[in-house]
Amino acid sequence: MICPACGTDSGNAAAPLCARCGAPMPAPPPAGPPAGWAPPPPGWAPPPAAPATEPRTSYLSTPPSDAWAPVQPDPSAGPGAGRRRVSRRALTASVGAVIVIAAGAVTAVVLTSANSGSGGADTPQAAVTGAVQAAVRQDIDGALSFVDPAERRTLSALVSAARGKVSRGGLLAATGVPAPWVSVRASGVAAKVVAQHRSVAFVTLDAGTFEATIDENKMPAGARPTHPVVEHRTATVQGQNLHTRYGHVDTSSSIAVVQVNGRWYLSPTTTALEQIRRSAGLPEPDFDAPAQLGPGARSPSDIYAGLAAALAAHDLRALAGFVSQSELPELAAYYPVFASQLTGSLQQASISVSDITTSTQQMSNGLVRVQLDSATVHGPSGDVTYSGDCVSGTAVGARRCEPADFSRLTGWKSPFVVVGQDNGGWRIQPIATVMEYLREAEASGSANALYRRMGLFRAVPASATLHVGPGQRVTLNDGGFANVTVQAAPNACLTGSSGGARMIWYGAQGDNGCYLVPASGRIEATVISGRGDVSSTVTVDIGQR
Repeated sequence: MICPACGTDSGNAAAPLCARCGAPMPAPPPAGPPAGWAPPPPGWAPPPAAPATEPRTSYLSTPPSDAWAPVQPDPSAGPGAGRRRVSRRALTASVGAVIVIAAGAVTAVVLTSANSGSGGADTPQAAVTGAVQAAVRQDIDGALSFVDPAERRTLSALVSAARGKVSRGGLLAATGVPAPWVSVRASGVAAKVVAQHRSVAFVTLDAGTFEATIDENKMPAGARPTHPVVEHRTATVQGQNLHTRYGHVDTSSSIAVVQVNGRWYLSPTTTALEQIRRSAGLPEPDFDAPAQLGPGARSPSDIYAGLAAALAAHDLRALAGFVSQSELPELAAYYPVFASQLTGSLQQASISVSDITTSTQQMSNGLVRVQLDSATVHGPSGDVTYSGDCVSGTAVGARRCEPADFSRLTGWKSPFVVVGQDNGGWRIQPIATVMEYLREAEASGSANALYRRMGLFRAVPASATLHVGPGQRVTLNDGGFANVTVQAAPNACLTGSSGGARMIWYGAQGDNGCYLVPASGRIEATVISGRGDVSSTVTVDIGQR
C-alpha cells in the first residue's frame, strides 16, 4: 500500500503506520509509536575497566557504525504526497540545537543555581510543569534550575565553545536561545504524582496542548532546505497519551523527581534507572531502605585497581560503591533490584587485572580525570595487555593497534573516567565522564565523523548537485560522506553507483529498486565511502530507468 504522506510502498497493507515515515496509513492509528522508531542503543559509554580483546574501540564502546543507523526517507518525496512534512534536516538541526543550547547554558545555571540553593519547586508536580514551561519559553537556565543540582553540577565541563560554534552558524541567537525559526507555545500543562516515597516521587504529564512553528525560511543558509516551508504542529496530552496528527503515543512512563533540602528536582539518572527496571520487569525498589554500598577508592589513582580487586572477588556491592551516589542519588535503592539479576553472571566471571598504570589530571569542581595507560587482563581465553593504544597477548594473537583515524575523528586518545569525592571515597562520576568525552570530541574531533557514527547524515547540508549521467565527482567530508541533491524529471526513477562509495536515497522507491523523483524535480541522497576513506573524492554514476 502506498503511503499518502511520503509515497513509499509500506509493503504491508494491514500496517496502520507507514514503515518508512511513520505517517498513518488508511487505517486506525496504533496505540504505540511506529515500528522501527526505537531509540538507538547508547553510543559510547566507556566502562572503567581495561579492554578485553580489542583496541580502544572495544572498551569505549565506539558509537555504532552507519550499518545499523536508521536513515529516514525524505517525507516530502514521492508522487501523491500530501502536505509537505518538515524536512528531516530541519528536525535534526532543531534537536541538535536544543541539545547544544541546553549544554551550553549549564555553566550559567551552575553558577546561579547549583550552589545557591535556588531552583526546584515546592511539589513534585510543580517541578515537572515548571521545567516544561521554562523550556517552552526557551528559558534554558530556568529549565535546568529544576534539575537535581548534583546531577547538573558536572555538566559545566561541557565546552561552552559548542554553543558559540553553533551560534556563529546562525542556528542559535547570540544569547544562546534558538533563532526565530523555531517557536513553541503551551497551554493547560498539568502533571500528577503516580507514586511518592520519602525522598523520591514519580510524575507523569496529565494534560497540555503544545503548538510548534518551524519557519525554514528563517534558517541560516547552511541548514536551510532547498524548498523551505513553514510548518505548524500541534500535540495534546490527555491522560497517558500524546495525540498528534500521526496517531497517539503512550506517555505513561514517569519522570523521577527527588527531594533535596526540602525542594523537588527532576532526576534524569533516577528516571533512567526506573525505565530500565520497568523494561526488565523487575520488582519496585524500597526507597526507604537503601542498600549500603562499598566505600569507593582511597584516591583517584586507586580507582582502576579497586575495580579490579572487586571484580576478582566477585563483590558486586563493592563494584557498585565505585559509582557516584551524588550523580545517581537513588543508586543504593535500586541496587538490590539489579543485584539479583547480576550476581549470577558475576560469580561465573573468571577475570583478573594486573599491572595497572594510570595518570591523573585535575579538573574543575574538585573532579579528577583518571586515564588508563596500561593494564593486563587475565581470562579463560588467555591474557590481553593494553599499552600505548595497542593490545597484545595470547587471547588476541598478533599485536593490534587503534586506527589512526579513530583518534583524529573522535578526538579520543586514551580511555579515562572522571572521579570525585563522594561520601568519604573517590567514585566514578558517570555524567561528568560522558560530558568529558563529549567535550574532547567537540574540541578535538570531527563533528562529521560523529554524525556518521550516529547515522545523522542529514545534519550536514548538501554540498553538490548531480544530474543523470556517469562520471560525476563528489568530494567527501572528513566523516567520509557527502549529501547531494539530484535533479531530474519528475517521476523519473533513478539509481546511483560508485566504485568507492554507496548511496542512500531519501524518497519513495520504485518497483525496480530505483527511487522516484518527486514533483519538485529534486531528490536528495547521501554518498558514503564504503572503505571509510575521509576527505576523498569519488565518482558517482546516476542512472535512470
